[in-house]
Amino acid sequence: MNSRFSKRRINGLQSFCSAAPGAFQYYSPEHYLTQGRYLYEKENYRLARSYVDIVLKKIVDKDSLTYASAVDLGGLIDLDICHPSAALKAFEQAYTIRKSVLPSDDLFLAASQVNLGLALTEIGEFEKARGYLKQSIDIRIMHSSDRLGNSYSNMAILLLRMGKPDDAEAMLKSCPSLKDFSDEKFLQTGNPRFSGSVLLVNPKSMIGTNVVQGYGAIEQNQVRSRAL
Repeated sequence: MNSRFSKRRINGLQSFCSAAPGAFQYYSPEHYLTQGRYLYEKENYRLARSYVDIVLKKIVDKDSLTYASAVDLGGLIDLDICHPSAALKAFEQAYTIRKSVLPSDDLFLAASQVNLGLALTEIGEFEKARGYLKQSIDIRIMHSSDRLGNSYSNMAILLLRMGKPDDAEAMLKSCPSLKDFSDEKFLQTGNPRFSGSVLLVNPKSMIGTNVVQGYGAIEQNQVRSRAL
């Protein structure tokens, strides 16, 4: 998306925000949140932030799950552009809202816990990060979630940051969804995130290398979470 087009879109969004509240009835907050999430995935952070701001401004119920999701998405944007302290504040706000509405074993809480763990890892609060990531693992195991590998890999990244490569490798090998993977299986996935030479968990075991590359290689440049 070129800058001129982006600028026109942002100006249009700003005009929309200043319009009468009735104008918003044609497009739900969920619609803009979906668009913002798509733009975030495309790494168009400036425009994604504009969509998040619309949702935050227009939602009346600041304790709703939709509002929490918008705050959470804003935190993910902050994390990706290397503002972990701002991200942590957003993640804490979203987590507080979700905890007040959802049961203690809900998968949305696990997603929030992963995000909190990522932000805390970035600012060096490793023990707090570990606690949140452990909670996310417990919830996702309970639900047999397909995001379980995400929790384990982020825990492994944390352990690497703590200077514990052997523990990181052991963590990955203990993940139910990853334990049967070999080097060959990872390379056969055809997913570029499973290849390359970015992280080395343990030079004696290349499986640790590929697993971390598959789920956490991007952490070398910017920590990201795609938890929903």
